[in-house]
Amino acid sequence: MSQFKFSLEKLLNYKIAIENQKQESLASHQIKRQQLEWDLSCTLQEYDCIIRSITSVKTLDLPMLSHQLEYMESLKKKADQLSDAICETDKIIKKCRHELIIAMKNRKVIEKLKVRKKQAFFVEMDKRQTNEINESALIRHLRGSES
Repeated sequence: MSQFKFSLEKLLNYKIAIENQKQESLASHQIKRQQLEWDLSCTLQEYDCIIRSITSVKTLDLPMLSHQLEYMESLKKKADQLSDAICETDKIIKKCRHELIIAMKNRKVIEKLKVRKKQAFFVEMDKRQTNEINESALIRHLRGSES
């Protein structure tokens, strides 16, 4: 009995590898986005901490206040940059998801073709076995009627 061999197995493996690559790309960008969100959260917390420290001081030290305001401004710029980076990463993630969906569809098409070919192979094998059984029964019948 022969075994089923799918002629497009290499193509299917290639499609699976492409899909895995797209999944890894999406995951790395999602991790990058989480890191950016974490950095933004820490920056905003630090900004709030400085505001609280400024408002809690009863006597004003102008050089210190000036330094804190400059630092707050740099934190605000950093927060804006992180927000922009998060927006860019969101766009990249959206693109990666779209590419992953396409890769999954392409793989699925090849897999469905493989299933159909495998089913057709087994139907053909069943037909061959049935024909062989019928032929052997016919031969036995003819030998039995000749005697």
